[in-house]
Amino acid sequence: IADGHHRYAAYLAMQNKHPGTDWDFGLAMLVDQSDTPLHLGPIHRCLNNVTMTELIAAAPTLGATITRHARSEALNALSSQTLIAADADSWFSLTRPPTPPNHAIVEWLHTTLLPQLNAATEISYHHDVHDTLARTGSDRTGLLLPSLTFAQVRSIVASGRLLPEKATSFQPKPSLGAIMRPIDH
Repeated sequence: IADGHHRYAAYLAMQNKHPGTDWDFGLAMLVDQSDTPLHLGPIHRCLNNVTMTELIAAAPTLGATITRHARSEALNALSSQTLIAADADSWFSLTRPPTPPNHAIVEWLHTTLLPQLNAATEISYHHDVHDTLARTGSDRTGLLLPSLTFAQVRSIVASGRLLPEKATSFQPKPSLGAIMRPIDH
């Protein structure tokens, strides 16, 4: 399951809890890779109630390397091990410490860095860099994340882990108004 793995896990739990009910049936979208290949993009975050100062203070205590960048050069530092933090005035790259090779930086963000920040942190999710940056300010820090690769997703799933909420953006999505019909097997 490329997309919707949290929903699928919840569906399986409900199916297990209520056997013999409508939870025995599910809905899936199959994509023809040769006709409409899947595209995997990032989902960026905006941390509300978190200042850049708080973020930059917390990251080194977790072993991350922080580098200040000019806006024009910041996105060049984005990589599978590095995310970009931006607010209204400054740009930084945060490179996580070495971790097992099949752990994505979005996992480190959610399991390690975010728990060290302001307890009142609210996260908004954005598919577009410009949309994320438009929401930054003195008390809102934007985090630009790299896209995961299909190999990373497969490796994470094979290890039995679930990615954090909103970790991947798979395309294509079902079109609005799509007609769905049951397929008998």
